[in-house]
Amino acid sequence: MAKLNCRVGDLAITVRSNIPDNVGLVVRIVDICMYLDEWKDLEGPVHIWDVDLVCEDSRLVCFSPYQKDFYISQDQSPMHFYSRLHRPLI
Repeated sequence: MAKLNCRVGDLAITVRSNIPDNVGLVVRIVDICMYLDEWKDLEGPVHIWDVDLVCEDSRLVCFSPYQKDFYISQDQSPMHFYSRLHRPLI
């Protein structure tokens, strides 16, 4: 079983995405989906995070076969797409 790279409640930065405009966005990890899922360009089933964008003026770009593109503030994405932001040591 893969080691999770974040925990619920963590802030994380998007370090990988199938959509380049989404890289660099800061999200809060809201929950982990209770299943493993297949994901394009990733090998085998992966853990999926439920995330919310932290910045109100940011939007995740999504594509759909029904629409050219659309924007959302919540998403489900593989854990491989995020890196936990660590609190600075004081």
